Amino acid sequence: FESRNQWVNNRASAVFPCYLNKNNEQVLSFQNYWLWKANIADTEIYITLINSKSSTKIRKKINLTTHNEIFIKKIFKITDFQGLINFEVFSKKNLRFAFPAVYCFYLNKTGLISCVHSSGRILNKNEKSDNFKFNETNFLCKLNKDFEPFFHIFKGPEANKNKKLIELEVKDKNNKKILKTKKYVDLKKPYASKIFFLKDFLNEKNLKKLLNKEFFIIIKYSEKKIYGRLVAGNYDKKND
Repeated sequence: FESRNQWVNNRASAVFPCYLNKNNEQVLSFQNYWLWKANIADTEIYITLINSKSSTKIRKKINLTTHNEIFIKKIFKITDFQGLINFEVFSKKNLRFAFPAVYCFYLNKTGLISCVHSSGRILNKNEKSDNFKFNETNFLCKLNKDFEPFFHIFKGPEANKNKKLIELEVKDKNNKKILKTKKYVDLKKPYASKIFFLKDFLNEKNLKKLLNKEFFIIIKYSEKKIYGRLVAGNYDKKND
């Protein structure tokens, strides 16, 4: 708690994968706990959409209320978009926590819902920005006719000359290694991102090894100026 009291942050942020089409909508949900908990009333909230290739960037300022539900399609007047959502809170007062308590709901037209809390983010200027190495794991993977594992990789604010190395290690429920692979992916531009599927990394032979099995994946990669927690899970092929 002593250490936490030394934190100084005037910006809190979160990155979510953006996946919008005729089948899906996304909603950011959060409450004005900055006012309730810390009596901070001067917060400003911005939401930025950046497409996968980092060629399109749209930013909106949000009017903060007690309870907030931001429908991405509606507020940005779009129907199809893939990339990332960068949620940012700014204040002249010290927010302390660089993470905002924000949920992202993925709504399917069939009525199915997925939800994830703030995970990865772009670091603040006052934070260490070395080339951090990240491991993302601890989600039960499903590979069958209905589901396939996925994860979302995003870049920080600096460009890369070379392709990015991503390593995958697959283990069974007893923590025994099944296989290991690596691949260089073309994410060079600032804030570029992509949703990757297991089939993007494994050939048919290795995919068959995992079909209908219980397993988990460790995703390893490095990046500058981000906190690299990744949104990951299982993609519903039937319902998109």
